[in-house]
Amino acid sequence: MFETELKARISNRRSLLKLLQEKSIVQKQESIYEDTYFDREGDSLTRTEQELRLRIIKRDGTFFRSVLTYKGIPFDEVSKSKPEYETVVESPDMMREILLHTGYKPCLSFIKECIEVSLYYQEHLLSVTWVRLPESGDQFVEVETKTEKEEETPMLFQVLYAFLEELGIEKSSVTSEYYTDLIRQYRKNLNK
Repeated sequence: MFETELKARISNRRSLLKLLQEKSIVQKQESIYEDTYFDREGDSLTRTEQELRLRIIKRDGTFFRSVLTYKGIPFDEVSKSKPEYETVVESPDMMREILLHTGYKPCLSFIKECIEVSLYYQEHLLSVTWVRLPESGDQFVEVETKTEKEEETPMLFQVLYAFLEELGIEKSSVTSEYYTDLIRQYRKNLNK
């Protein structure tokens, strides 16, 4: 599965959510993501821009679901979009033990606050997510859709850019920064 995603920095959550309310929303969810990233000794995944993440999703303050996600090497250098493989995990504690016993170690954990809406735009189902990193205060909007065929991704990027433009988000606001890198840098700056 190819996750075609654009991420842009924003400063005003309210105006974004107001604009989204004007769209025909299929679904809306508020969630807290507790993300833990795993890697092997030597950080072989991180060095090649791959990710192995165990996510615990909470809704209304209680456990909702957990998922294990592997993201491969980026197929698009501008957006850093990656092939993605994900599965629901019944027991995040047991999955953590499995990862630890197979040579993976937790290398980074952080929390994301999210409001996600699903909607159709130009006949494509989009996931639009407001993301806040409470630790640093950074805010973003993610717009994504998925496809089985890598050759469809250039056309899908055009759709995502057009959607962001409709929201009043300029192409110059789009970033390829990884949340993991932002959190690492934020923590490094705190320790200076």
